[in-house]
Amino acid sequence: MSNNAPILTALCFGVVLCACGQPPEPLAAHDVAHGDVIAMEPASELAEVMDVLANEQGIWALATAPPFIHQWTKEGDLVRAWGGRGGAPDELIDPRALLQADSSGVWVLDSGLSLIIKMAPGGGRLRTIDLAAMDIRPSALIEVGRFGVGPSRKWVHRIDDGRWMVAITDQAVGTQIGAQFWNTTLVQIGNGNGAEPIVLKSYLGNRTDKFGTVSGYIPVPRWAVCPDQSFAVYDPVSNHILRANSSGARVDTVPLPPEQEMEITPERFAVVMAEHFRGEVAEEGVLPAVRLMWPVLSMEMANVFPEYISMHCDANSAVWIQVFDTSAPYGQGPEWLRYAGNTADRVRFPSEFTVKRIEGGLAVGLLENAFGEQQVAIYRLTEMEW
Repeated sequence: MSNNAPILTALCFGVVLCACGQPPEPLAAHDVAHGDVIAMEPASELAEVMDVLANEQGIWALATAPPFIHQWTKEGDLVRAWGGRGGAPDELIDPRALLQADSSGVWVLDSGLSLIIKMAPGGGRLRTIDLAAMDIRPSALIEVGRFGVGPSRKWVHRIDDGRWMVAITDQAVGTQIGAQFWNTTLVQIGNGNGAEPIVLKSYLGNRTDKFGTVSGYIPVPRWAVCPDQSFAVYDPVSNHILRANSSGARVDTVPLPPEQEMEITPERFAVVMAEHFRGEVAEEGVLPAVRLMWPVLSMEMANVFPEYISMHCDANSAVWIQVFDTSAPYGQGPEWLRYAGNTADRVRFPSEFTVKRIEGGLAVGLLENAFGEQQVAIYRLTEMEW
C-alpha cells in the first residue's frame, strides 16, 4: 500500500469559494440528446486520447501512444493514423497538443523535442518552430484538464494561420500544484512579432485574502480566448467571469451561481480519482488506499471541491465553463454554463459524452459506447437555439 502514497499525495487538489452575486436570469436549460452526437468510425489502434481538434475539414485526435495522430472526415470516416515514437521526421517524442489542422497537415506541440511541428498527412515534417529559441521551456507550458493527473494537453489557442497563444507559468513544476495557474501569462508565438503578453494575475483577486496561506493545493483560475481576440478569466476569489477586449481592457463582469461548497471526503475523492488507478489498483482497492492516506491528504489540500474545471469560447464569442461533478472521473461531468452577453444558459450533454474542446461551432470530445469503448465524437452547437 505504501507504493500508492506518492501517487495519492500528488493527486490532491481542492478549493474554498464564496458567493459574490447572482448570475443573469433566467438560466435557461438545454439538454443535448444522445442521438445528436456524431461518433467517428472506431480506430482499433487509438490509445487514450489526450487532445482533439475539429473543423469543417475534418476531425483529428492526439493519442498518448503511437500512432499518435488519427484523422477522420467530417462525416466520421477514418482517413489515416500515423506518427510513431522517435526522432525521425515522421515521428514524435512527447506530443502534448494539437495546434492547427487542415488538408495540408497538422501542427503538433512536442514537449519531448521542444518543437512545434507541422506534419504532413501521413508523416514527415513540413516546418518546425523551436521553442528553445523563443526561451520557452516545455515544462513551463500549462497543462489543462484533469488537474495535471496523467497525460493532459498543453493549453494552446490558435490566432490565425501560423500564430498561436500559449500559457506559460513562472513555476516550472507539476501542474497539480494549483499555485501555477495563478502565475500564468498568455504569450503569442509563431509568425511575426508577438503581441503584449496577457498577465492573468492582473485580472484576479488576492488569493491569500480568501484562501489564506495555502500555496500548494488551492482553487485555480481558468481562461479562454475568443475568436474576436477578446478573452475571459474565471476568478475563484470573486466567483466571477471577467471579460476583457483584445487590448486587455475589462468590459464586463459576470457573477456565477453560488458555490456548492461540497466537502471533500475519502469516498468522493475515490470516485473522482478512480479512473486514474485503472490498471494500478483494483477498483475495490481505491477507497481503502485513499482512506489509509487520508490523514496526509486532508492536510495538503483545501477541504472543498472545485466548482469549475474547464473553460472555452465558441464561434459567437460566448463563454462556456464546465461544472465540476463529484460523481464523474476527474470531475469532468456533463453540465456546462454558457454566457453570451446578458444571456445565461445551462447546457447538459449526454453523460456518455465527455467534452474535450469547444471551438468554433463544435463541441468535440469522447463518446462511450455500449461496450465501454471510447470514440472521438462531435456535436454541432449550431443545432441549439439560444
